[in-house]
Amino acid sequence: MPRELLVVDDEPQICTALAALFEERGFHVTTVGTAQGALEHLERTPADIVLLDLRLPDGSGLDVLSQIKHQVPTLRVVVISGIGDQDTIREALERGASDYLTKPFDFARCFYTAMGFEAVDLTTVQADPEALARVPVAVAQQYHVMPLRISQGMVELAMADPMDIQLLDELHTLLGADIRQVAIIAGDIAETIRRCYGVGAGVSQSDVRVSRREPALPTPVREESSAETAGVVRLINELIQHAHANRASDLHVGIGAQGPWIQERIDGVLYDVPVAKQLTTLYLSIISRFKVMANLNIAEHRLPQDGRIWFDQGTTKLDLRVSVLPTLHGESLVIRLLEPSRVFQLDQLGLTEEQHGQLAPLLEKPTGLLLVTGPTGSGKSTSLYAFLSKLNTGRASIVTIEDPIEHELPHIAQMQVQPKIGLSFATGLRSMLRHDPDIIMVGEIRDQETANLAVSAALTGHLVLSTLHTNDAASGITRLLDLGIEPFLLCSTLSGILSQRLVRLLCPKCRQSVSVDKASLMAMGITMPGEGTTQLWRAKGCKQCRETGYHGRTGVFELLTVDHHIRSLLIKRMSSTQIRQSAMAQGANSLWQSGWLKMQAGLTSLEELVRILPRELR
Repeated sequence: MPRELLVVDDEPQICTALAALFEERGFHVTTVGTAQGALEHLERTPADIVLLDLRLPDGSGLDVLSQIKHQVPTLRVVVISGIGDQDTIREALERGASDYLTKPFDFARCFYTAMGFEAVDLTTVQADPEALARVPVAVAQQYHVMPLRISQGMVELAMADPMDIQLLDELHTLLGADIRQVAIIAGDIAETIRRCYGVGAGVSQSDVRVSRREPALPTPVREESSAETAGVVRLINELIQHAHANRASDLHVGIGAQGPWIQERIDGVLYDVPVAKQLTTLYLSIISRFKVMANLNIAEHRLPQDGRIWFDQGTTKLDLRVSVLPTLHGESLVIRLLEPSRVFQLDQLGLTEEQHGQLAPLLEKPTGLLLVTGPTGSGKSTSLYAFLSKLNTGRASIVTIEDPIEHELPHIAQMQVQPKIGLSFATGLRSMLRHDPDIIMVGEIRDQETANLAVSAALTGHLVLSTLHTNDAASGITRLLDLGIEPFLLCSTLSGILSQRLVRLLCPKCRQSVSVDKASLMAMGITMPGEGTTQLWRAKGCKQCRETGYHGRTGVFELLTVDHHIRSLLIKRMSSTQIRQSAMAQGANSLWQSGWLKMQAGLTSLEELVRILPRELR
């Protein structure tokens, strides 16, 4: 016989949704919309559970509640109401309500509350350390349960299906304790286990046999890991998979006086990854295993080392660049996660329509020097690859020299800098000129020799793309002059300079609108066009964005097109400030102005733009 549910609510949509939910789970559901109808139905047909609204067209739900509990004191009655004040909730519970849900409510929570189970959102849960110690992480992972607390000798476990009797029996036998089940209505249980137990909780030192005494020469990675290293291999795979799933660009593994720490750089900001206490005993094994995978010397602990790992992540192949540094308390490891198959197109960078229209002709020129500037991590390489993707039509010979090669592009000859054998940007560029190129890409202009060769290549009929480390576009000119390039050569070769930064995008699910007045902005050193207030957006934080308020990044750009006005200033060796002011006077957007447009469009926040751009660029 199916269990009987009575829904007392005058809203047809609520009744229909609840009926579908409970009937799918084997209930026989009756819905009524009046207080009188509810009492009459209960006189004819006993119910196992009643869901009762307090606002009924013919009477008070509280009075109906009292009458129901008077007739059947043991009947489970859950109030579902839009009235959420504490006095009403207290009165309903005093009159015998089993529980109280305020509309709008989560229907999964409603079902489990009706069944008498506590419901929990794992994204906000904080597990009690005593419960974590009572339930081994291996049990939590195998049975997909999350220990919450120990109450009156009972272990409270969050689980997807709290009515799974077989699962409860097995857990009771394994743990030797009574179980109080809690229903999960939101959140990922694997991620919660990882967050609460910490990385490395499921691995013990007995799983490991990698040590300092291993041979000095690196050994090849075996396809199937031995039993001795299986625990560390699982842990390393988990670290990489978690970083990739979180869209991390870098994974940091380090150790200090207080023990090891792990961080992920997501959207340009470092976030801590919880680690288990036993990770301290596994730290050397983790570093050694990464060294083996990257073909590094595991016996060398005094010198920095760099390596590379190819890692299959489902259908995606990751290129991991490994950097190992000797530090005070042990070796520190940083892994850059690259997806060789993921190349941005020009229209995905974040350029404004005006900037896109100005940049396209510069890329169509058969000769010239086009530079991208910005600090480390500002997306310069991403922009260069977007340029190459647009130029890679199959009708031009393209040769690059990079450090490192981040993406492999079809029909392009790509060279990797190798300082150990003397292959630098300068030596590679010199050889490239004899390779019949139409387009040359130099990863970075670092010294006078590379700068001279790049300008010479542009002067002799090639389109040259490269990067510089400067704060803005105008400073790129003064940087080249400082490297010894004559002004008349720059006038003949330099086509344009694109300066850029990466700003975090506001989470579209939780961003908040805010009014900002001119006085507040001026106090921050910001000049706002117009008078009064302006409507901007700010970050809040939600489950979708991991409570950060941001999800993803986009570029803000400043494009300096070298025309006759700029050439006249260049030939006079004017300062970067004068060049920048002249470009702005001709209508070019500065980095700040480009960011302001994105703020007004609700893409980013004022706080983020202030964080990224120094005061002198505002």
